[in-house]
Order: sequence, then C-alpha cells, then structure tokens
Amino acid sequence: MMGRSFEYEEFKAVIVENVQRRLGKQVVIEINKVVKNNSLEFDSMVIRESGRKCSPNFYLNLLYKEYLDGGDIECIVDTVIEQYRKPEPEGIEDITFEFDKCSDKIICRLVSKERNRSMLDMIPYIPFLDMVITFHYIVIDDASGLGSVRVTNAMLDMWGITTKNLYNIAIQNTMRMFPKVFCSMKSMLGSMLNDDEKELLPEGIFEDENNGEPYVLTNLKGINGAAVMVYPGCMDEISNMIGGDFYILPSSIHEVLIVADDGMLSASELINMVCDVNEKCVLPDEILSDRVYRYSAEKGKVEMCETVAEK
Repeated sequence: MMGRSFEYEEFKAVIVENVQRRLGKQVVIEINKVVKNNSLEFDSMVIRESGRKCSPNFYLNLLYKEYLDGGDIECIVDTVIEQYRKPEPEGIEDITFEFDKCSDKIICRLVSKERNRSMLDMIPYIPFLDMVITFHYIVIDDASGLGSVRVTNAMLDMWGITTKNLYNIAIQNTMRMFPKVFCSMKSMLGSMLNDDEKELLPEGIFEDENNGEPYVLTNLKGINGAAVMVYPGCMDEISNMIGGDFYILPSSIHEVLIVADDGMLSASELINMVCDVNEKCVLPDEILSDRVYRYSAEKGKVEMCETVAEK
C-alpha cells in the first residue's frame, strides 16, 4: 500500500477542520487526553453544542489507524457526523452522582495491576493476584451501548464510604447486571456467529459437552467478563462441575478460558500460549495478564502459577 499523506498531528487538524466546517459555528470542538485501560492514552474529540447534554468520544488515534489502513478522509468525517447526529441516549438527563441515586449502578471490573499502575493513586481498588478490582458507574446501558465513569478517590470521599463498602455494593450489582455465563468454546463461537443464538446462553453456569476443549467464562453481555472470576462461589461451582482443579487463562478483560488440570498441558505451556495470544491477537487496552492461574479444589482458592514463560 502507498504511504499516506498526513502525519498524525496533521490528520487531527484536518479532521477537526472538516467536522467544524460541516457542523458550523454553533458547535465547539475539543480534544482531550483520555486514559483508557492499561494506561493507554487516546486523543478524544468531543463536540459541544448548546442544548445537547452529551457527545460521543471520537478517538482520533483509532480514526488515524483507519486512515492509515486506507480509509478516506471524507468517509471518516461522514462517520463522525453520522454518529454525532444520532439521538442522545434515553435517560441521559437523569445522570446523577448522588450516592443514594447511583449506588445501584456501580459495578466491578478486573484489570491488570502493572499495566494500570499510573492511575492507582487516583482510584479505589482491591488487589486480586496480579490484577486489581476497579469500580465503575454505569451511566448508559441501552441499545446504543454501554457507557461508564470510572470511580475515583474524590468520588469515594464525596460519598463518605470505604473501599470495602464500595466493593460489597458493587459486586452484588455486577452479578445482577452482568450474570455469569460458563459454556464450551463451541457454544460461545456459535453464539457469536448467530445473533439469535446469543439469546440462548443461559444467565448462569450450565453444563455443556465440550469434548476436552476449553470452557469460556464471561458474562451475559460479553463485556468486561473477566470480572466473573471474583463472583463469590463461582470458582467452586466450576470445580464441582468439571470435577476438580483447573487452570484459568486470561484471554482478555472480556473473558477467561477454563482448562481442566488433567495433566495434558503444563503451566509453562499454557503461559506461553497466553503470552503469544496477547502479543499477536489481543488489543493493547484489552490485555488482562500474561500469567496463568490455577484453582485448587482442596484449598478452595485461585493461585498464580509461578512458572514463567519460556523465551
């Protein structure tokens, strides 16, 4: 493919100029730095207009990648305008940060500790192995998508509660809003290929013939489903169902894979697999961990496998 004309900074200026021209002087365009999962920084373009309560975040880094892959500037601008002009999500005017009005929408997520170290001083969290449980306030959950605000220490101080109190509330909300799903890889792939079949996945753990292939553990929405690992009793349920100890492979922040510890694969082999998949297949902001975990039925707990990946 021939080289593209614009460097990134030039591309940003061209996009802003074209969007401003198309929408007119009644809008104000801002570019803000947004820190996403795994401490990745994105340039977010926000369009402000009198009478509108919110605007989508247009991540210019991702639009630039689309451009480098052959996307046309006018087509990219058309997409931005189309997304901006969509009706605002219902209920957006009801968003509040008063604790008694938003507490039932605060949920947990599971992310890498090391990759998010730069933000840990600013947020409440609970350590879990080499990961951390973070907290998020769901402000949009409808056909348009899922939107959330990361809970900060400032919000916790405003609410006057402890991190432990926050966790106790959030874990119950998360289990209610994002029910766990445990199924064979075959069933999960089938649901992804057939939108109708997705509705057939039950809201809970179920037994499913898998013929030795890995199981998938996630939630019913398939978004940030790795947090199901910390649902009370979940690991014990899986152990009882598959008949003993098992390995947990962090596929991404959205799901983990469960592999019975039947002696067929070693921890080092599994770690090499996880590292290879993270490097080649998983988006940088969706990587959960390069480690592998093992649930011991005897101990009733999840532990990190100490074996390291082979170089």
